Amino acid sequence: MASEKQIAANRENAKHCTGPRSEAGKARSSQNAFKTGIDAKSEVMACENPGEHDELIASFRTFYMPLTPEESSFVDALIRHEWLSRRYICVEAACWDQSMIDMDTRALGRVFVQHSQTLTRANRLYHASRRAFAATLKQLRESQARRRAHPEEIPMEPEPETLPEADPPEPPRSEDKPLNPKLVSFLQIHDDAPATTPDTRAEINEDPPKAA
Repeated sequence: MASEKQIAANRENAKHCTGPRSEAGKARSSQNAFKTGIDAKSEVMACENPGEHDELIASFRTFYMPLTPEESSFVDALIRHEWLSRRYICVEAACWDQSMIDMDTRALGRVFVQHSQTLTRANRLYHASRRAFAATLKQLRESQARRRAHPEEIPMEPEPETLPEADPPEPPRSEDKPLNPKLVSFLQIHDDAPATTPDTRAEINEDPPKAA
């Protein structure tokens, strides 16, 4: 269970998670649906305009600004119900037109009596999508109200992991320094030369100063 200090820290951090404030930030966030939201290719039929669907996504995302996966799901559902509503309006109009063509008449009463079941079904589908839209909108508003009332429950993004700095390379030791060729030649000639320690060898290894 979280301690009082953790709860207070979460509440303080949540104050900085209210979404984009500037117009540029809101415009960028409205484009998230094109990457993670509903797939426009699967929602738009060949006879429909993909550009209108993209505008619908952008406008709903910008207006409702979902900040959690739950809110994003509700907004996606709103977009779908709104798109279906527009589709069923066109379907109903197309049914009327096709019925008048089939019966070769402009008398709406005769057309409705002859094709009432088809026309009524299209009308029912439209109203069903509107009821689903209203129910989803209510759920979205309730979810956003809960999020505003408890901002500490918004999951924080983890900070990027930083790799530890590599240790600097160690300086070369005196015993690892190659011997001066002149010293090697001197030691080969004078076999009885005294043994040298690493410290004295480092001193001897240096070139002797030239005589003036």
